[in-house]
Amino acid sequence: MQSRTYFTVVIFLALTALTNSVAFAITPVFINEIHYDNVSTDQGEAIEIAGPAGTDLTGWSLVLYNGSSSSLAVYDTRVLNGILLDLGNGFGVQREDYPSNGIQNGAPDAIALVDVLGNVVQFLSYEGSFTALGGPADGLTSVDIGIAESSSTAVGSSLQLNGSGSVAEDFVWSASANHTFGAINTSQSFTGGTPQLILINELDADTAGSDTLEFVELFAAANTDLSGLVLVFYNGSSDTVYASFDLDGASTDAQGYYVLGNAAVANVDFVFPDNTLQNGADAVALYQGDAIDFPNGLSLVVSSSLLDAVVYDTGDADDIDLLVLLAAGEPQVDEDANGNKDFDALQRCPNGSGGAGQSSVFALFAPTPGRANLCQSALTLTPIYDVQGSDVASLLVGTTVTVEGVVTGDFQDGVNGSHGDLNGFFIQDEMGDDLATSSDGIFIFDGSSPAVDVNPGDRVRVTGTVNEFFGETQISAATVTTLSSGNALPVAVNVQLGANVSTRLNADGELIADLESFEGMRVSFGQSFSVAEIYNLDRFGEIRLVQGGRLFQFTNANAPDAAGFQAHLEDVARRSLMLDDGLIIQNPDPIRYPAPGLNTTNTVRIGDSVTDLIGNLRFSRGSGGRGDESYRLMPTAEPVFVATNTRPTIAPLSVGRLRVASINVLNFFNDLADGSGRCFPSNTSSDCRGASNPEEFARQLQKTSIEIGALGADIIGLVEIENDYPDAEASSIDDLVDALNAAATTTCAGGYDYVVPPGASRIGDDAIAVGLIYCTDTVSLTAGSTPAVLNDAALPALGLSGPVFNGVATNRAPLAVTFTEKASAESLTVVVNHFKSKGPSTLDDAGSTCGVDIDPATEPNCDQLDGQAFWNARRVAAATALSAWLETNPTGVNEADLLIIGDLNSYQHEDPHSLLANRGYSNLMQTLGAGDLSYTYVFDGQAGVLDYALANTSMLSQISAVGEWHINADEPDALDYNLDFGRSPAIFDSNVVYRASDHDPVMIGIDLQTSFNEIVGTRGRDILIGSNANDRISGGPGRDRITTLAGQDILVYSSVVDGGDTITDFEVGADRINLSAVLLSLGYSGIDALGDAYVAVISRGSSALVQVDPDGSAGAGRSRSFILLERVDAAALNNAANFIF
Repeated sequence: MQSRTYFTVVIFLALTALTNSVAFAITPVFINEIHYDNVSTDQGEAIEIAGPAGTDLTGWSLVLYNGSSSSLAVYDTRVLNGILLDLGNGFGVQREDYPSNGIQNGAPDAIALVDVLGNVVQFLSYEGSFTALGGPADGLTSVDIGIAESSSTAVGSSLQLNGSGSVAEDFVWSASANHTFGAINTSQSFTGGTPQLILINELDADTAGSDTLEFVELFAAANTDLSGLVLVFYNGSSDTVYASFDLDGASTDAQGYYVLGNAAVANVDFVFPDNTLQNGADAVALYQGDAIDFPNGLSLVVSSSLLDAVVYDTGDADDIDLLVLLAAGEPQVDEDANGNKDFDALQRCPNGSGGAGQSSVFALFAPTPGRANLCQSALTLTPIYDVQGSDVASLLVGTTVTVEGVVTGDFQDGVNGSHGDLNGFFIQDEMGDDLATSSDGIFIFDGSSPAVDVNPGDRVRVTGTVNEFFGETQISAATVTTLSSGNALPVAVNVQLGANVSTRLNADGELIADLESFEGMRVSFGQSFSVAEIYNLDRFGEIRLVQGGRLFQFTNANAPDAAGFQAHLEDVARRSLMLDDGLIIQNPDPIRYPAPGLNTTNTVRIGDSVTDLIGNLRFSRGSGGRGDESYRLMPTAEPVFVATNTRPTIAPLSVGRLRVASINVLNFFNDLADGSGRCFPSNTSSDCRGASNPEEFARQLQKTSIEIGALGADIIGLVEIENDYPDAEASSIDDLVDALNAAATTTCAGGYDYVVPPGASRIGDDAIAVGLIYCTDTVSLTAGSTPAVLNDAALPALGLSGPVFNGVATNRAPLAVTFTEKASAESLTVVVNHFKSKGPSTLDDAGSTCGVDIDPATEPNCDQLDGQAFWNARRVAAATALSAWLETNPTGVNEADLLIIGDLNSYQHEDPHSLLANRGYSNLMQTLGAGDLSYTYVFDGQAGVLDYALANTSMLSQISAVGEWHINADEPDALDYNLDFGRSPAIFDSNVVYRASDHDPVMIGIDLQTSFNEIVGTRGRDILIGSNANDRISGGPGRDRITTLAGQDILVYSSVVDGGDTITDFEVGADRINLSAVLLSLGYSGIDALGDAYVAVISRGSSALVQVDPDGSAGAGRSRSFILLERVDAAALNNAANFIF
């Protein structure tokens, strides 16, 4: 923190308060009336305050004490506001009403009247006295008023002060009478309140700098006409006039004040030039008359027209000649008597007291032009930027400070917070210190049920203790005083994230953008942000945002590298910002974002954008101290999200005769985690995951089956299914398949079935397992094959050792199955995997921990800080064993086409993929997908691929397409099946696919190639007849007549001159027409020539005619007839599955 010299600003201590005592010589503001008990239910309970008209009670309080010997403590605090209005002879009252039984009934109890700085003005009790414990009256003994109410007191009565006078000591407490709350008591009269003459009430001649805050305040009855008066300034060096001001047409305001002063003076009514009022020894006098009667240079005038005068100096000797303006024996007053002339003013104390020429009532306190003199002592005001300092933590922690600033963010408790509820508010120094290293704003914690309800634009004074709460510099407020309202807010500081922002480590050792110099301030972010993470949106109401486009995992696009990974983390930190909902509560309902609240149809997705953010910046862990420790924006204007990343409505693939999918089913267990389940391996509910109760399971079952059905896949690999295969028809996978077959989205008419592992045993020894389901319409398990599971028992035969798939912190066992496509009679082997996760779980059965009792340099499974996280070596071991195992034809058939799917828990350029690539497996995301921009999962705000499709060389040539269906990873987890933490069930919709899991499904389109008899025509007209096997027939140029006979045949066309053929027996769904070479010669490289109108199918009687358009629907060219297919329904033929494009 930068060291600074504190400047002094006046705050106020009660002039009349005596230490450890409530016996005041003069108590001008006092408790005037009380009602606390009556017959039947207490009603109309109230306390009334009385004092001179114009007294500002803002920041004063009534503190109620329970006098029971077991308590002696505060039970209620009422913070006051308002100014006493003149109800007669210059005095006024203010009533404070309480709810029924809001004021306790005594034996004994007490009321403390406390001034703006917490000083006890009165401590009165009824039905006895006691010494207070805690609160502002701590250690003080109450003064019993000597009278009381009881349960027989009449409704509408009160205890009242009666008598005549002007201060509390002039009156006596009287027995119960009809209440007069809000009016002067029936037997009470005030005297001496309003000056009989117009008085000079306050004067400030010497101010800081070049004297731009000089003023003279006049005080009289409200709206007093000042016409016919003149204010005269006398120079003490010559005792002559140097300025005079006519007051014709002027009048005091509704509170009785009129201020003459410099332009910058608050509440000024008449402006005179800066540095006009001399510093002394000089005098100010008020006369009846006109300015023309008091020309400059006129000698001192003492006459009956003199109404009042003040003779003053700033450390100068008395001017004997000027003293004749005062009443006999009255002194010259020194504005520098406290050594604080720049910040003190001369004031009548109490306000308006004394008579004409009575200077002995003047005292030195902070200026209050146009307001009542509070007559309280000066304390030091600490600038907010000095509280914040230039370090992460304040150097004033534990210190009681008083600060002033404008409220920029209203986050008080409950309905008091117009921007949110953080149990406090933000204030900011309007001027600041112009240092880039220190903040000009700060958070004020005032807890639940705040004493003062602040609003944006209020200028407030706060006294409290500096503390660091979860790393945020705060002030815990003891007192809050509203000084003014409607002030302009400080201009929001525009913060730019990115390369120029420095970083720091938080308490968790994570890199974050270092925005400490803006903590507590009103800030704006003009940059466009992408939504990066919404995992905690439902728990803590927070969204992680990132500038410059969405984030991807380092190793999704880069080879593992420690230096590169560190640079990546720095970049992520510099670009990231946490958007908070501004609420202290966890699990909000409704969830704020997006406005007016999250639900299935009104959502925000990762990749969506938001701009023009404005609010207050704080450092916190978020709601309840449970979120990530970071700098958070508490918005003061509602963020507007733009659906940049729109929801996909249909599965991504429309090509490929055979479709394989890989899907994570998010811990799908029908044994519940509510204590009723008995889950493997412990046979207790402690190993049950997923749904916690029947309601959650029903939600999960329906949404998951809807999702899988919508994929339209023939073969589906499952990840995170319960490992309960021995339960057979009671197993989780059986329940899922039953629901899938009943789902509205399912298109497999014959129904899905699931693969039963060898011996109907479990797959591996983990609580979760992998699985495979398949559409019985389109595929079957290959004759002669057997599903196979890879366990550690198989490793020695492969020349390998474990643990890899069995034991603590190992990979889940893979399942390999060979399927035969019914349409082509061709086969492929699909193996579904779930490699070890990346978290820092224990490294062996002894529970050793990296960095504690294991050296990461000697244990490759520790995080090497290169982007691969923990357990990379174990995942490499799984990849090694998997590739070696597949070479042995584990399913018992010699199948060349191999497809690896599932969750490999490693991003695209990590070591397991390098190993598999070197062994002949291609990552289809790279070869056919979006490459480094592919993703199936979002972790820590960064997207990447964990769920894969890898094909060996033989399989690769038969892959038509691959795609991820982004229906899960980008969606809020608030939309999933869980009801944890009291989540509202209303935001869940089981009829839509979104957020069925936390991983996106992966789909692979495949066209298995078969062996063909090759039949080739001449360049003339041919009659070609196929065989009963699979034929590939190329007629060539000329109008050929082709009969295919049985089998699954392909008719190949290489050029536009090959058209004009007639096909006599084309079988829809079995035979296909290959137009890929024709379309390529026309410059078309798309995948759906029917949809793009390069190919069309029309009816020709009972036959179908295939037409080719050389430039598609967008061009001017005309379609030409290409092939006639006899006795073929055109509507049935008009499907991409009947063609090869």
